[in-house]
Amino acid sequence: MVYVETFKPPPIPPPSHRWEADSRVTKCRVCKGMFGLFTRRHHCRRCGRVVCSTCSANQMSVDGYDRSQRVCNDCYYHRFPPKQASEDSSEEETDRDAALKLPHAPAIPPDLTAPYSLIRVRLKPRDPLTNVTLRNDFSYSGSPDCPLCLSLMELHSDKKQSAEFILDCAHNVSLQLMPTDHGLLNEEIDKQFVIGIIQYLLLSAKVKFSSAGCHDSVELCDTYLSRVDLLKMFVSSNYKKIPSIQELTQQDSSRRIRDQLLQDDHFSLAMEISTKCNLDTSSVWAAWGMAWLRVGNFVKAREKLKHCFLPPLQAIGSTSHNPSLLSRVIEAIESAPLAAIHEPRDDWSTIVSTTMMLLEKQDDCFLDKYRYDECMYYLKKYGSQTSKVAFLFKHGFVLKACKHILEQQCSTDIFLEALLIPALKRGQFDTIKHEMRACDPSLKMWEQYLVASCCYFSRRQLFSILYEMQIFMKDFIRASMTCIKFYTGFTGKQTSINDLRNRIAYLYKAEEHLKTHLDTNAKQNTDLRTHLTARLGATSHEEGLMLMSMSPAETARHINTIKLQVEVTEYLYNCYSRRDLGIRSGSVPMVLVQKVQQPATLFGGAPIRAQVACQVLLLSTTIDSGFPLVLKILRAFYLPRGKFFSQAAHMLAADGRCADIHHLLECVKANDENHAGYTDDIILAAVKELAKTPNNEPKEIDKLVNLLNSDKSKINAFIQCGKLKSAYLTAIKGRFVDEVKRISTIATQAGQTAIRDICDRWLQMNASTRT
Repeated sequence: MVYVETFKPPPIPPPSHRWEADSRVTKCRVCKGMFGLFTRRHHCRRCGRVVCSTCSANQMSVDGYDRSQRVCNDCYYHRFPPKQASEDSSEEETDRDAALKLPHAPAIPPDLTAPYSLIRVRLKPRDPLTNVTLRNDFSYSGSPDCPLCLSLMELHSDKKQSAEFILDCAHNVSLQLMPTDHGLLNEEIDKQFVIGIIQYLLLSAKVKFSSAGCHDSVELCDTYLSRVDLLKMFVSSNYKKIPSIQELTQQDSSRRIRDQLLQDDHFSLAMEISTKCNLDTSSVWAAWGMAWLRVGNFVKAREKLKHCFLPPLQAIGSTSHNPSLLSRVIEAIESAPLAAIHEPRDDWSTIVSTTMMLLEKQDDCFLDKYRYDECMYYLKKYGSQTSKVAFLFKHGFVLKACKHILEQQCSTDIFLEALLIPALKRGQFDTIKHEMRACDPSLKMWEQYLVASCCYFSRRQLFSILYEMQIFMKDFIRASMTCIKFYTGFTGKQTSINDLRNRIAYLYKAEEHLKTHLDTNAKQNTDLRTHLTARLGATSHEEGLMLMSMSPAETARHINTIKLQVEVTEYLYNCYSRRDLGIRSGSVPMVLVQKVQQPATLFGGAPIRAQVACQVLLLSTTIDSGFPLVLKILRAFYLPRGKFFSQAAHMLAADGRCADIHHLLECVKANDENHAGYTDDIILAAVKELAKTPNNEPKEIDKLVNLLNSDKSKINAFIQCGKLKSAYLTAIKGRFVDEVKRISTIATQAGQTAIRDICDRWLQMNASTRT
């Protein structure tokens, strides 16, 4: 074999201070092998390079040294090439013998073929030069010796302090297992050997703490020793991110390590950390089970996930133990790969069950039987009633969801949250109604759910859906009331006469529903009379539901009210269109204009109905044209006529419509035989308002006063107008002493002393005459 020389040493051997630094070299300069715990660094005395023990097993004489020195293979073969070994063997032996006979040279074992690192060499007390050379060759900095370290620590006087130092050394040694800043592991380190050193140091520290009486520190050493087992598991599993021993003793850092292991799918390690570090294991079981679900292994997933759930209480409407995890499990099953879920099965029962499931579900359902069964396994075992119903509805099994609600007697909240509200959002309200009818055509079993739904829609002001539900329940009375609400409008929204005119179709619907209710009651009464002896003959499909009932007479009154409101709406709309409330400026009081902009209806109380009658009367082109409708309203709702016509006269007087006041009095006298009881009240209300008007016409007031039938009414009218003299004359004519006293008091307050004196003289004369 021919040796090819690739390296030439320097002409002169470099001194030791110019040798290559150990810290700058990671590989042997000859074989390129990595340095590590058991591969130490050596310096060639000839070239000064750093080499391993295998590549520096030869020795030869070097200038500047008294004896043979360690040299690298390159320098050795440069001087003794392999091709000249046979020719110059005698010369080589001569040189080697000369090297061995140098003074002060240590004895070299005869077996030179063994590696230099395995040669046993001892220090000589009487040979300091040789000892210095050996110490330079054998350094303990790269080869830790635990017994030597502990032997040195035995010389320490304070056992507690020495034990703390050993504990700190164990922590520093554990840092050697951690990756570098770049995330790379040091492949030169024997991790099992390092863990053995850590364990050895911890046991020694424990003994020292125990002998020093530090029981808390002994427990700390026990904790560290339990974490050493975790380090062994990290190493055996070849995990790259090995933590330090102190990180495993801290709760927060242990939790972060556990979470990182879960992200890296090291579930066994994560479980060991959770168990030994007293962490919650449910998250590990959950992640482990979810991993099995993602690959479609449902059997393994069940084994893991059973540790995460607690079965819910058997009470109706109970909730699951971990609803968020259950939702994630269901989603994982729904998205699991079909190829890994099951093997094909052709048995007859499987085919039949699959066919039935396909017939029940909707067209947009993508769930197959196997994933459906797995989802139902978790829902039945760990889920709540709400989650079961929501799952069935989500995948189109509406009929199953309805049956489940009835069979399990679920609460109304579950029906609303899991079935009805999602159906409304997806536009499947008709589907829900159809399946409810399919479960129970009479809807008796759905009574509490229907009532709760109507209450919910009413609170949320979802009146359109409320109306549909009332029609579905055949609750025609409430459906009629909802139509009236559509007609009148909603609270907080401006409504005009035009709006009411445009919504008049709702009144016709309300009337139709009330008539349907009358027909239904009449049919039930007929069946009751026909099958009086039969116990079931008097029942109907709607019996048992909490439907609103109303007597035929009351229903007829409501129908008449609706018809009257239709007539009022049409009349007011026509009046509003003709007059437009702006053509005749000042023809209608401002108060009435505001009422027209937000018109009242006959569906309110007595004051609201009286307001509607006032609008009809005052917006009419003439009093004669609107009076019949007003009289119809007063008769229908038994409103007090005197009070109403007085209020109407007051408003006409405020508008200065004196002629209409006379027409009103004529209409009252012509259409009411008992008008005499309240005609004076109408005139007094008009006179009182006219007296307040700055530009009043005394002649019009006198005309109205002359129409009064009672002298006392005339006295009141004169007092309101400020005509105390006329009031005095009328009072003494009828010899009304109390009225004269009242006139005297009013004259005193008004400063009319002449009238006061006249009244006082008359009272004195009248008193003397009586005596």
